Amino acid sequence: MDTAIEVAKIGGSLLTRGDFVPAIRHWLDARIQMQPGGHRVLLVGGGPLVDALRQLDGSTPLDESDAHWRAIELMQIAGRIVGSWLPEWTAVESYDKLRRRTSQPGISLFFSEAFLLSTEPELPGRTLPTGWHVTSDSIAARLAICLGARRLLLLKSRGATPGERSHWDQAVAGGLVDAFFPHLAGLLPEVCFETLPDGGGDLSSIR
Repeated sequence: MDTAIEVAKIGGSLLTRGDFVPAIRHWLDARIQMQPGGHRVLLVGGGPLVDALRQLDGSTPLDESDAHWRAIELMQIAGRIVGSWLPEWTAVESYDKLRRRTSQPGISLFFSEAFLLSTEPELPGRTLPTGWHVTSDSIAARLAICLGARRLLLLKSRGATPGERSHWDQAVAGGLVDAFFPHLAGLLPEVCFETLPDGGGDLSSIR
């Protein structure tokens, strides 16, 4: 029997919370208790690091491709910071190693830069373009598709409204997901949003 894979994107804005480390531990423990077994692949967004890059790009514009890859580098830094805070999460940079790990239950904190540079463009399906319209939301969605994940979970600083849960155009307009995300969402069996209030979570699903 194949191990069920869940890809969870951790919103970078959550990293500035003073209770982030205990809250994220509590959240993950609760998910594992609710749905034991399976493999959780965790991907961290760039949050305030990428926000600072956006501000710089707004004042002195970068080439669109350069801005995209600098944002990926900042995502990598944010992920490494989380890895330092949570050393019990096994950090993985190789996509091949990640695939091997997902054959067994466990947790992997995935750093996606090498995957995006060399592996993702060669994999079947709709590949990711470059630009500000592609954020860690779409990266997590593409990773989930490539891994054959049963669920993509987006851990956000705010919950989805009923309209955003039902219509991707509203989710894009509200800034809940990036503009490219709707092109990938329909290829996933399930997409869920969660928030992280007081160490807990509030789950809502989109299909």
